[in-house]
Amino acid sequence: MTSRPPALRAYLRRPEAPGSLMRVLFFSLVLAASLVVPAHAQAVRDEEEVATTFEFLTTLAHLGDIEAALPLVACPPTAQEGPATVPCDGTLALHRVLAEWKLARLRHLFDEGSTAAALHPHYAVSESPHGDIHHLLFEDLPNATFVLLVFADLNGIHRLADVKTDAAEGAAPPPTLVATFEALLDAARDESTTPETFAPLVVARGRDAERAWKAPADPSDEAERRYVAGLLESLRALLAVAEGHTVVGYESLMDKEGWWHALRVTFEGPGEPPRLLFAFLPIGPSFLVGDVQTIPRTARP
Repeated sequence: MTSRPPALRAYLRRPEAPGSLMRVLFFSLVLAASLVVPAHAQAVRDEEEVATTFEFLTTLAHLGDIEAALPLVACPPTAQEGPATVPCDGTLALHRVLAEWKLARLRHLFDEGSTAAALHPHYAVSESPHGDIHHLLFEDLPNATFVLLVFADLNGIHRLADVKTDAAEGAAPPPTLVATFEALLDAARDESTTPETFAPLVVARGRDAERAWKAPADPSDEAERRYVAGLLESLRALLAVAEGHTVVGYESLMDKEGWWHALRVTFEGPGEPPRLLFAFLPIGPSFLVGDVQTIPRTARP
């Protein structure tokens, strides 16, 4: 994807965006992107094929067919947030979560059977160091004032690289991350689980800079074992009184420890139901839990 000007990045974070101004910023984005490549570079327009890819991905999103969609989604090459410059690899949990989230947003933002011909998006193409970048800008949708879809041309295939919108979040959390969370609770419920067997589900932290936030916890390390045991005990205490739970949201954030992917979860039970944030880091092919925090009441929707 192209690097966005700071003013556009700030604008896209606003809750509302008038359509006419959005069009100006949209074409400013394309112009800015053209300035980062040699003057002789010439992007190739392919509006019809990009529209076809959009329609096919929207159909797959409503079908929930992640396997068929994966070849048409682009992901970052590493576990760090950045440009989506490689095809998503379905064997990596991070790539699956990113692809699932993009499809979930398409399903939330576009009706089943949506076509470019009916929605009349604005189209533009630009050249980037990674190849041609195609943009479709939709305006005045039922769930959003605007939606900007970015497609990266990778190996001759248009792949969905980004989804930008001003819509209030309403997409379902990525199933792969939800499954990781449920496996964590199942392990905590299992009476045979010990800190030693629970440790592979928890990310390492502590003084060892080579391992902290980069590897599973090591139960032979006293400090790491203490944290794992405390987390296991806390989850068991919670599950002992909880009458159920619901995953109510998903968010991701880059921080010094890495690229956090978090689920907001409400637990049902007596009294004020707690809402917790379960934060995971992509470590190797999987996600490991790195933090569990209570969401303050003032922060709850």
